[in-house]
Amino acid sequence: MKRTSRDIRTANRYEVLRQIIARSPTSRQELADFNQADIQSHTVDGKIYGVRMIDDPQFFFYRPSLFEKAKVEVPQTLEELLEVAAKLTTDKVKGVYLGNTLQAVIRPMIWAAGADTLDQNNKPAYHTDGVVEGLKQMRKLFTSGDLLLDAPADYWDPSALVQGLTAVQFCGMWAMPAMQKALGDDLGVFPFPKVGAAGKPSVYNGGWSMFVNAKSEKIEEAKAYVKWLWIDQKEYQEDWALSYGFHVPPRTSIAASAEKLKSGLPAEGVKLFTDYGHFDNIGWTQAMIKATEDVFADSVRKNGDPEAALDKCDTTVNAELKKLFG
Repeated sequence: MKRTSRDIRTANRYEVLRQIIARSPTSRQELADFNQADIQSHTVDGKIYGVRMIDDPQFFFYRPSLFEKAKVEVPQTLEELLEVAAKLTTDKVKGVYLGNTLQAVIRPMIWAAGADTLDQNNKPAYHTDGVVEGLKQMRKLFTSGDLLLDAPADYWDPSALVQGLTAVQFCGMWAMPAMQKALGDDLGVFPFPKVGAAGKPSVYNGGWSMFVNAKSEKIEEAKAYVKWLWIDQKEYQEDWALSYGFHVPPRTSIAASAEKLKSGLPAEGVKLFTDYGHFDNIGWTQAMIKATEDVFADSVRKNGDPEAALDKCDTTVNAELKKLFG
């Protein structure tokens, strides 16, 4: 089941991993083996409410041959990305693809601007000068003619890059095998480039997690199954992550030993994930996500004032935070 941010007031229904770990004689060792950022993203008030199944870093894929032909380098800033996109655009190929709705790059852009969704005190942390600058640059890209719009499939599908519709595509690690099969060695990756002087590159780490509903009629059996599958059966966890898709195992020992991730482009993807990865904040709810999507709709897809759009977003986010935390 894919984890989504929901009302934390009901989170006590789903406290599973803490109970599993408390009963296990190797609990601290097993807990330490999980990516600690994954643990944190599932924790409220010191209690762990779910167990991560796969990590899915998201970044830009690009065609080195097209970069060489256009005589451009991998962009280090969002401003450079706009310049590169312009030079890569031809009458048949657009410079860059960010998805049909642009929603996939909202949080990466916030992080790349040196900001965050919420701070450590669960207060809004996205309304900064850097984010405003990023929104203005995104508006410029949206109206430049260098951005692929209305592709047959959204950002999660590799077809835009594979079919030659774009030279650069924002996508996820899951698409890497299909892209490599189609493009061979003509494939590279880079993080969302930094925005403004205070920014730094970012990689969004999505993924799937498993929870148990405390109202289930089979709760003990369900908890035992979660423990058996995600705590005890390490051999199945590598198979799950890399044989039926292409993801980073959330257990660091498995990720480090997996042969498919040790070299080439997969290893580069893991390094980007390690160096620049950001994880979901469990307090960042769907209503807050929708509010930032509205910011992009108002100030990027339309020509609204970024500050006004962020002010409107603040109202929604603060109301949600009051519901959750008082």
